[in-house]
Amino acid sequence: MARWGVVLGVIVLLAVTTTAMAMARTPDESTPAAIGRLTGRLTAAYQLMAVRGSDGPASERQRLVERGNVDLAESSLVASIEERVGGRRVGPVTRLRTVDGSSYERVIGTGEGWVATSPNVPVAGLTAAQRLWTWQYDLVELTGLLDQVTDSLTEVGTTSVREIPTTRYRLTVDLSTLAAAGVDTSVLDGATTATLWLWVDGGGQLRRIGTENPALVVTQVDGRVQTEVYDKVQLELWDFGSPVRVEVPEAVSSSG
Repeated sequence: MARWGVVLGVIVLLAVTTTAMAMARTPDESTPAAIGRLTGRLTAAYQLMAVRGSDGPASERQRLVERGNVDLAESSLVASIEERVGGRRVGPVTRLRTVDGSSYERVIGTGEGWVATSPNVPVAGLTAAQRLWTWQYDLVELTGLLDQVTDSLTEVGTTSVREIPTTRYRLTVDLSTLAAAGVDTSVLDGATTATLWLWVDGGGQLRRIGTENPALVVTQVDGRVQTEVYDKVQLELWDFGSPVRVEVPEAVSSSG
């Protein structure tokens, strides 16, 4: 379970700074030009989910779920991670905290305390679209990355996300240079493109972003590039402006 915090938690845990304020969009901007706008106090509830075994029986389907609240303005986050198989939780729950840009995790039920996690460093040489598809960003960077791909988005319809009407967009991602950047592409079976999906509400606020079939999550920690493969990875944001209360753990050990 701790590995999940390293691999996927970096999307929202690392490099959370007040630069998000400068990236915030004004309400009068049109969609999709305003995709990625972070509203209100720059706080939100979120859920990050990755799925394996989608083609098999529902009773064997594995879901890794990270759920919590993030405050970009205050560089803080509190969340938990759990693994579910066939709808039932298996294994321990991992707690996550970020305060002032530093991240910590604790696996519940093991008798161990809080551990400071190593920072993730983005893999060099990836395009904005490739970073989005491989989940190589945090929420602050998400705004800037989406700005770079707006002109390549294709509107494909409308739907609701948590009862909020949204427009769905498709982004086709070029995968041809991933291997040259050090990313393991063996699971792609020669595919040269992939699809990224985005759901945006009428005010230009990103509500959901997702990848699938296969979904790659790439991290680089201490110089090692690692690739995790899932059937589907999806991030949802909601409850904007909700308060986030988090403190630095009293006792912390090093992950090294």
